[in-house]
Amino acid sequence: MNKTEIIVHYLISKIENGIFTEGMKIPSEYELAKQFGINKITANKAVSQLVARGMLERRRGQAGTLVCHPKVPFGKRIVYRMALLSGYTYSSKLLRGAMIAARRRGYSLVYSEIITQENSEQWRECVELGAAGVLGTCCDLAPDGYELPVMYVGNCPNGENLNYCACDNYTGAKQLAEFLLQRDYKKPVILSPTVTLRHLMARYQAYLEVFPELEKRTIHINPTDFNPENIYQELTHNYPDATALICDSDATAFKMIHCLENKNIHVPENILVTGFGYMQEYQELRSITTVDQCPEEVGFCAAMLLIDLIEKVQPPVQRFIPPRLVP
Repeated sequence: MNKTEIIVHYLISKIENGIFTEGMKIPSEYELAKQFGINKITANKAVSQLVARGMLERRRGQAGTLVCHPKVPFGKRIVYRMALLSGYTYSSKLLRGAMIAARRRGYSLVYSEIITQENSEQWRECVELGAAGVLGTCCDLAPDGYELPVMYVGNCPNGENLNYCACDNYTGAKQLAEFLLQRDYKKPVILSPTVTLRHLMARYQAYLEVFPELEKRTIHINPTDFNPENIYQELTHNYPDATALICDSDATAFKMIHCLENKNIHVPENILVTGFGYMQEYQELRSITTVDQCPEEVGFCAAMLLIDLIEKVQPPVQRFIPPRLVP
């Protein structure tokens, strides 16, 4: 990386991380030259590159060089379809990661709230917005013959020849199960959703590889009609020897902890309860063992892969991002 590129990278990182915000005056070319030990001509070249990209704007007189939104040509935009509030901080981190990647590649990102799970009109709206491609989280599949490249984010939809980028759920579940085994939690019970999504099935497979007996120690739950009291009754009646309760999400884990402790069953002293997702809104209320799905990295990678698809035709892309166990 030459000196000009170093300054370009420095300024872009400051803008993308919100340190230099829209309308803010950046350091002068003289100040940049002094900071990086270069001549003013090199600093001028770096600033000129970002002016050409539309990230900076030179003002005459004393105003200096200001940060502005990049001027994105029609067609250099991507649409992100998701139900933003359904995933709380997880969804917002996916969106943030995708936004950073889009801006880095010179694209704008338009957020589109999912109205219904099956809505062909929304897919058509993406085309009408002049989008070059679409990102989608927990949305319906694009119609057959859809003209734009689509990248599914955070989940692996059932279907052939689809592009998706998600957390490696299998590895995350394997890490969690091995953690339980190493800590001598040898009689876990799993709460398994009745839905047959690919990423949930991958988790279940990993759990069974470490604890084969879990196949007979599974409580099936309906995520849309989850009742902790019913789970508690089944747990105490069928599995009174349970040492750990493996939940499908931090949200489920938090509800079960609340229910158990209301029954004077202390967590983790009497039973360990684990989650999945590392959602900050729950971790701030109570720290639990979970798996970080790294949503910002997933969103960033998904947007970069989508733009690669937009700019060059290639076979279906399926990428998994490594998770992180959070004991």
